[in-house]
Amino acid sequence: MSGGVTVRIVREDDVPALTALLTADREHLAPWDPQRPDDYWTEAFQRQDTARTGRSPA
Repeated sequence: MSGGVTVRIVREDDVPALTALLTADREHLAPWDPQRPDDYWTEAFQRQDTARTGRSPA
C-alpha cells in the first residue's frame, strides 16, 4: 500500500525528529499538556527518556 502509515516503537535515531515535533507543537498543545521540566524539550532529555522507558529496541 503506497502512502500508508506505519506504527512502530520509537528508536534512538528517531530522537531528533521527535524533539523537533514536540517543540513545534509545544505552544499549541500547552493548554492540554501537563507541566514539564524545561529540559523535556531537548534532544538530550528525549534520548535519555527513550532509553529509560525501554522504548528503544536492543
